[in-house]
Amino acid sequence: MEPTTTGFKLNWTEPDPDSGITSWKVYYKEKGSDEWSFVEIDDPNNTTAFISPEGAEPGDTYDVKIVPVAGTTENTDTQPMEVTLSEYF
Repeated sequence: MEPTTTGFKLNWTEPDPDSGITSWKVYYKEKGSDEWSFVEIDDPNNTTAFISPEGAEPGDTYDVKIVPVAGTTENTDTQPMEVTLSEYF
């Protein structure tokens, strides 16, 4: 994870070809909020995303989850990680 002043770049491991993963959802929310937003990545082999939340400011902290999707089923066991946006360029 690479935080910037307005967002964060995420990288994760490519899935096993037999895993059945058809896409990814990257969920994020500002720390303390109950409302999750997400970006869907339709290519299961794409393992990089840059998320720039609306209104993000340096020093803001977000909870982030990278969720594999197999067909219409999401892996709900994914635990969030925390990222704090950089205060400097």
